[in-house]
Amino acid sequence: MLLADIAGLLPQWMLTTARRGFAGLMAGQAALVDALTEAIQEGRLAVLPGQLDVPGGNGFDNFDALPLIGRDRGIRQGLLESPFDYAARLRAWMDEWAASATPFEVLDQLAAILSPNPPVLRLVNGSGTWWTRSTSGDFILQTANGDGFLYNTNGSLSTASTNAHAWVWDTLADPKPYGFGDDQRFWIIIYAPCNAPLLSGISGTIGDGRLIGMGKGGPDATTIGTVAPSIETELIRNIVQEWRSAGLRCSHIIITFGAAIDYFNPDGSSPDYPDGTWGWPCKVIANIMSPARVTYARFWRAEPGGVAGSN
Repeated sequence: MLLADIAGLLPQWMLTTARRGFAGLMAGQAALVDALTEAIQEGRLAVLPGQLDVPGGNGFDNFDALPLIGRDRGIRQGLLESPFDYAARLRAWMDEWAASATPFEVLDQLAAILSPNPPVLRLVNGSGTWWTRSTSGDFILQTANGDGFLYNTNGSLSTASTNAHAWVWDTLADPKPYGFGDDQRFWIIIYAPCNAPLLSGISGTIGDGRLIGMGKGGPDATTIGTVAPSIETELIRNIVQEWRSAGLRCSHIIITFGAAIDYFNPDGSSPDYPDGTWGWPCKVIANIMSPARVTYARFWRAEPGGVAGSN
């Protein structure tokens, strides 16, 4: 830095005791130049953001600029995602947006915000086409005709010939719910628990007397159905809406707590699948109002800004 070398840069007559005021004046100018140089350097490193995933050493000493860069590049940070992982995604933002509007990138973005330990994620449409992202990042596409494929993170590609199970959401629902007959709908399935304490358990049911928010407001307000705070439900909803294809509409985000036996498995091994009555949370059986859907999962309406609960 300039200030540290000031004595070696000034002429000898400025360093004499009689004229040390000149040295002090020049030291002040050197300190100003050093401050400006440091600010320029920090700004340059911040906007990149970071070239080494370690603090200092031509990387970055603080993370103040990351949220601002993420806002400008349209990349959201997960609640538990490390700054270094987030910075790496910000550097790859153009590649990520180039793959937007594909099921694979929707699931990849969900995995990123659900890091550091993203769960199994699935996307299924009304035609019974399933996309699955494993915890390792491998992708498998399974179709009703058995002409899918498996794409591994090492770049290898192989066939997936298992006929995927049908997804029949609301054909038998009465009355017909909103979106009935929309062929452009899809559903997201997140296998919980994951990332304790955010999405780690079931909490609350409709009619149990709890109040939405439980006395807390803002992003930390609790939600009905899971222990996820409202800020997490909105983050997940926003990711789905921002990265989906403009011609498609996400109906529900399903949080299933049956990961141990892999509920909603495309290969047909799951004990439960939608039976055509899941368009509403409840149905009438023998004049008794009963749950229409499975009780080990929670169902969020996918539109951002809705009620922070399950329906």
